[in-house]
Amino acid sequence: MIAKSLWHINNVKSEIISKEIERQETQREHLTLATQYSLISTGTEKLVSTGKVPQSLYESMSVPYMSGSFDYPIKYGYSTIASSKERSYHVMHPHQGTIIVNATDAYPLQQDIPLYRATLISNIETTINAIWDACLEPDDAIAICGYGNIGSLLSLTLRHFGYQEVSIIEPNAWRQEKAEELGFKVVDAADQVNYDVIFNTSAKQEGLQYCIDHLNPEGRVIELSWYGNTKINLTLGDNFHYKRLKLISSQVSKISPLAPVDTTYLSRKQLAEAVLLDESFDKLIADFVAFDNSPAFYSDLRNDKLPNGIIWIIKYN
Repeated sequence: MIAKSLWHINNVKSEIISKEIERQETQREHLTLATQYSLISTGTEKLVSTGKVPQSLYESMSVPYMSGSFDYPIKYGYSTIASSKERSYHVMHPHQGTIIVNATDAYPLQQDIPLYRATLISNIETTINAIWDACLEPDDAIAICGYGNIGSLLSLTLRHFGYQEVSIIEPNAWRQEKAEELGFKVVDAADQVNYDVIFNTSAKQEGLQYCIDHLNPEGRVIELSWYGNTKINLTLGDNFHYKRLKLISSQVSKISPLAPVDTTYLSRKQLAEAVLLDESFDKLIADFVAFDNSPAFYSDLRNDKLPNGIIWIIKYN
């Protein structure tokens, strides 16, 4: 069977390549599925497509069904919605038109949500994990620094769990307007306002420093940004120790130890799907990218030429 896949050939070029795919010998119970949509995780995939994944993280950054290597060429991506004649599934798989996967790797969708919105499941799992890591109290003053993909999804996930008063720190005027459109308060970074918890999703050293500098005593920064091989410098000599501040790393591959008892990867995915019943998430989708046009999209992503937007999704049909 011939399948078309998106490959990053080097740090400046991506291509759609047609290759023969077949069931591996280990795939005794397998599914052959037609991909409907796949999410472009702009932050991570920009690092991958520009060759900025540190060699020390090659193994941990590998994703299911990835081909090639981070030294190029590479087939990468990780949140796909694909269908059989009977039903649709969420699968961790690179951007590819037809896929063959182990049946155990395919999560059958259970909620009545649009298939394009279901591509957000993986990132909603990330935001849920971050909320667990934050160990929030009902009266905590909460902010999000950075209103991109993860920051915007996090704001709506926090609202789902009852945290209505969430402040947004975002320098981009278009994203400020998007946050306000969704009912969130945008705070001027120059304002001297402190918080109990700040989620940093800015992927910038300046954003992380802002978070550290704007915490109340015993405050927590939940760091969701990933910097690849970019080194950052922080100033910790002012109030970091005096205020007993905490800098907490959060990511999705392991369930937070602060998650509810008996939480599993399956139950977390089910929770993420239930969160996505909220139609507000559709307002974060900037556009759908035709699969055949995806190389041009990645060229714009590499060169910081994307139009205003937050989330882009590849459409296959």
